[in-house]
Amino acid sequence: FHFRAKLFARRHGRCVFWICAHDKRLHQDDRALARDALDEKRRRWLRLHDQSTEGIMGLIPLVRGLHIRLTQTVDKRLRLYKHKRGVIREWTLHADEDSVEVNGERCLRYHPQYIFVHLEGETWTIEDLEPGVYPLPVHSKIWIVNKAAKVKVKRTGFCSDPDGSGTCHMYQGASLPAVNVDCLLH
Repeated sequence: FHFRAKLFARRHGRCVFWICAHDKRLHQDDRALARDALDEKRRRWLRLHDQSTEGIMGLIPLVRGLHIRLTQTVDKRLRLYKHKRGVIREWTLHADEDSVEVNGERCLRYHPQYIFVHLEGETWTIEDLEPGVYPLPVHSKIWIVNKAAKVKVKRTGFCSDPDGSGTCHMYQGASLPAVNVDCLLH
């Protein structure tokens, strides 16, 4: 998905803003690790699939117009359930954000306050936003790194990922204008 996000941004003349999840160790053994060892663990954790980290991806691209999918239910009242699709409209950068663009990419030091996502077909409004635009906030979730030892980590990030693919189970019952099917035969 990283390559597709960069390609999408370049095709539309836009910068890719990268959001990195923040992982806080909760296990006492991790708290005693040297800084370099802990940083190496965090880099490994960032590569894990969002299904292993309670729906918060380690690295998320932000590009205006990029299609995304919610990885967790974020608002039952508005029917914003897991797998709901939307399009990134805008985001609000943290007041202290000082990252710079390099070669069409910008790695954010802080999480944006909100990612504004337009959810097609929705008519509800939130404050002065357009109909169907939801301000997706930062979430924190606790996930288990090591099930045998019950080692936990608190991850802070966004419950979304680029909407570029999925499993047959996930798309069951969906009406789509077109699809590409990859039947991996083992």
